[in-house]
Amino acid sequence: MGWVPGGLMEIASIDPQLGPVFYHFDPHAQETVKPRFTREQDCLRCHGGAFVRDIPAVFSRSIGTARSGQPIYSLGSTVVDDATPFAERWGGWFVTGTGPVKHRGNVLGLEQDGRLVTDLDFGNSLADLPASAGPQRFPLPTSDVVALLVFEHQCAMQNALTRAALQCRRILQYQQNLQHDLKETITDVPTYDSAQRVFDAAAQDVMDHLLFMEEAPLPPGAITTRGAFARQYEASGPRTKDGHSLRELDLKQRVFRLRCSPLIGSDYFQKLPVPLKQRVTTRLRRVLEAPDSEPRYAYLGADERAQIRDILAGTGIGLSQP
Repeated sequence: MGWVPGGLMEIASIDPQLGPVFYHFDPHAQETVKPRFTREQDCLRCHGGAFVRDIPAVFSRSIGTARSGQPIYSLGSTVVDDATPFAERWGGWFVTGTGPVKHRGNVLGLEQDGRLVTDLDFGNSLADLPASAGPQRFPLPTSDVVALLVFEHQCAMQNALTRAALQCRRILQYQQNLQHDLKETITDVPTYDSAQRVFDAAAQDVMDHLLFMEEAPLPPGAITTRGAFARQYEASGPRTKDGHSLRELDLKQRVFRLRCSPLIGSDYFQKLPVPLKQRVTTRLRRVLEAPDSEPRYAYLGADERAQIRDILAGTGIGLSQP
């Protein structure tokens, strides 16, 4: 959900088949019965274009920002996810509670010779939003760094799931059309070599995101925050009987304590095309139970793998077959 004071509220809903579906809502409209949410195709100009490789997607950008608060588009922008170096993140954002992390947030400036000449009035660490941001207009006077870190992982993971699901559904439909034309038995699993390769590559990409393979390490020193987001986020979602969850945060060496995405419990993951989900869960079992067979994920130590296994088993998510 996104909102700029005085403007429309924009909502991205995740549909188990379509992926992100976009709506807007005018909080200033005089509705006689109830607020009206309108599906907005125009959002796909950005959320389905070159920024995200032609899938409906959620994403965040980092961009140079003028002293007026307007983006400097001529300097270009960076699409941010959990693999983006911290020095390139959060341009155009206020960021509160960052600790030792150096980034592009809270920085205003001007374009000079094709680069951003910065004005460091705020620096990289803010306790609260500055008065110029009009914090009284928002529910909280913060733009919490932990919320941004979690959001960026969620964007990366959801986009990997959306891309994998759509690629697999497309190639399976292509295979079934050929089977029909050739008067072959029509199957709902990939039997052609080309279809199997697409499913295997899609499962690989989901696995890499699921297990944080390319996650940017946090700079030395712990992330600090005064906001309530971290407590609320950790307290939500399924937990084991002894109180553990994939939502537990680390904020010292990495964002999450355990490197297995909480989005494994999402409806979208659970409703992936059956052959795709089977490939992912089979490989995940191997990673957690027989790591020598999956050297790609050797960075997961024995204790971390065991804890992930226990949480998946204790919460009933992720490894069950469709």
